[in-house]
Amino acid sequence: MSVKKQDNLLKDFMVEAEELIETADQNLYLLDSDKNNGGEPSPDAIHSLFRAVHTLKGSAGMVGLMPVSTLSHRMEDLLDRLRLGKLNWNSAVFDVLAEATNGLRALLQSMNSPDQKRVDIVPTMNRIEKMLAGEAIPDENASSGNGVDPEILKTFTEYESHRLAENIRKGLHI
Repeated sequence: MSVKKQDNLLKDFMVEAEELIETADQNLYLLDSDKNNGGEPSPDAIHSLFRAVHTLKGSAGMVGLMPVSTLSHRMEDLLDRLRLGKLNWNSAVFDVLAEATNGLRALLQSMNSPDQKRVDIVPTMNRIEKMLAGEAIPDENASSGNGVDPEILKTFTEYESHRLAENIRKGLHI
């Protein structure tokens, strides 16, 4: 690939990356606002945050920005656990995701700086790893006794099983 095409690709990536980080920020703060107002975190906001981080991960990998791709990947793992109900939304999750989002922003800003100061993402990665390793998986029996035929439950994805269990827990009519 020519240098000019690489430069254009990188410029396009930077524009998209800034938009994705803005989307991530908006959904992150929406989730925190939901929780602070006594509500449950919106599955739509979690999914939107996940999609933004997922897209950033893939785009960064395509242009060879491995630190951005790596940090995005670990955020994606954390968000996937949130989506599946294996991790509960709380201030610690918010803090580590906000820190990681700020880390992504700093990585991108360092690319535009003439001195290209190195951004250390290792402490953030370590916090994400600890959170992933230390969170207990919810009770597998959370959806038992819900009146759904066990043969039907076997056809559910992990996400569908989680959504069913959450709706039952909330007392919603199924």
